[in-house]
Amino acid sequence: MAARKGSKSNGNIASKKVATNIVTERKSKSKSSKPMKQIFRGKIFSFSGDFGENWAHEQMAGWIKAHGGQYEREVSANTTHLICTVEHYKKKTDQIKRALAIGKQCHIVNKDWLEDCLVCKPSKKRCRPEKDYTLNKVLKRVNDSLKEQKGCRLKFGAAMKASCELVDNQLNHVYCDQTGFEYEVVCTRLNTDGKVKSEKYTIYLLESNAKPSHYMAGAKLTSPGRRPSYWRTECHPKTFFEAYSDFTGWFKNITGIEWDDRLDGLLQDPEKFRYNAPKLGRPVGALPPGKNPPSWRDNEVKSEEVHDTGSEAEDGFGSEHTSETGEMGNGSPMSISSHPSPDSGCS
Repeated sequence: MAARKGSKSNGNIASKKVATNIVTERKSKSKSSKPMKQIFRGKIFSFSGDFGENWAHEQMAGWIKAHGGQYEREVSANTTHLICTVEHYKKKTDQIKRALAIGKQCHIVNKDWLEDCLVCKPSKKRCRPEKDYTLNKVLKRVNDSLKEQKGCRLKFGAAMKASCELVDNQLNHVYCDQTGFEYEVVCTRLNTDGKVKSEKYTIYLLESNAKPSHYMAGAKLTSPGRRPSYWRTECHPKTFFEAYSDFTGWFKNITGIEWDDRLDGLLQDPEKFRYNAPKLGRPVGALPPGKNPPSWRDNEVKSEEVHDTGSEAEDGFGSEHTSETGEMGNGSPMSISSHPSPDSGCS
């Protein structure tokens, strides 16, 4: 009885094992027998170049055939797709030349096209458009990327140069007041110590690009044959009035005159730097009450005074010829020198 029971139990175990194997075999058969989506039906492929590990030509050809496509070792008149590397495309190998000779019928693409067609869910596999995978487009993207990298390097170089100077010019700019005057003031001096040299001091009042604005002042000295030197001791974020005070203080230090007196034509110490005022008609910056910027009328008045003085000397009349009403002998009003108003213009 024990033997029979043992035989029955062994038989049951064996039958269970057999039944389990049948199920797994059916599942494996159903999976292997299911055909792959024929996304490459009617297309003929060829390859050119080494695509690296796990991308051997035979393996790629197997994937293509499993999805309905055909593979040819050499490009023929019937080839629809040539998958190649950038290196082979640049070298214009025989495969590339034959594909180019076929024309638009043969798409020259990189292996990313094949990968994107196949690597997805079976239900979503499809033959993707070749437009974005052609070697022309790939090389254009590479060139654009190189140009972008070059631009980044130039920007980085400019930022490095700015950091070596006063401030980062990507974060700050030269302050411009309500009159349109930019506070980048140039002062020069001729240094005759052994050899004539023209030295230049440039004083800056800078404003941050970020809001709310902060301000800072700094200066740069350039001289022939020497590296530029910088004044950075107070070149850090401040309020406008603090930075403006630094700016005007440095201007007085190198020129010997107050910033508000810069246009008065005062005599300066030859050892000091001389302020180079803007050309006539350009903004000169804000001025205190009672002071007006120079005008073309000032030059006109001076020239008229010189002309009138010369005429009087020739005629021999002098000041006695002038009437009490301030009129000359010819009846025209006498020109009196005065500073023009800021809004005075050409008449």
